[in-house]
Amino acid sequence: MNSISKADILYEDPYLIAVNKPAGLMVEPDKFGNPSVVRQTELLLEKKPKMKTGLGVVHRLDRPVSGVLVFAKTPMALKSLNEQIRNRSVQKEYMALVSGQLTGSGKWTQSLRRSTDRKRAEICKDAGKDCQSAETRWKVSAHLSDQTLLTIQLKTGRFHQIRMHASANGHPIFGDEIYGGHSWKNTGIALHSSRYSFEHPKTGSLISIESPPPFLLSPADL
Repeated sequence: MNSISKADILYEDPYLIAVNKPAGLMVEPDKFGNPSVVRQTELLLEKKPKMKTGLGVVHRLDRPVSGVLVFAKTPMALKSLNEQIRNRSVQKEYMALVSGQLTGSGKWTQSLRRSTDRKRAEICKDAGKDCQSAETRWKVSAHLSDQTLLTIQLKTGRFHQIRMHASANGHPIFGDEIYGGHSWKNTGIALHSSRYSFEHPKTGSLISIESPPPFLLSPADL
């Protein structure tokens, strides 16, 4: 179901709230009034955020992607988390079900840029001002027939980075037909934000928020 309920709240305190985003729901409101994680999460809060604009968006997930999303409730928290992202001290981990067999671990490092229509990512064949370095580290977690479940860590956060890297290296994500993935029965694509770790903006303690992927390694789900 493409909506946020109290059961989807993974963590909350006076400074932060983290939720488990379902696939198919956009993160921020659009001009058409479509449902969004931000607005639905705000409705669950007992106290309004201390910002005129509502919850502070710390990071984003593509509409067809599910998993951990962290929002700031105060300006101080938003500033701190944004600085941690700029300093690359935040640890982001994903789970992805891809086509084909991989073994061990590795990394994809092709540089990326947005397509002319801004809707897709593409590999940079020639260096240019729009070309950005990108690094996606992966490790095999399980196999099923001719599919592989990967644990992925991002060293950079480019537009559609995991999706483009997986496709360009011959292992598109299930359900991600834009990048050559096989169609499947589930909503969205088989890419899930499974862990988000950072330093608490007030206490300085390490916070690690986790969420298991909603897709299962079962032929019935494919």
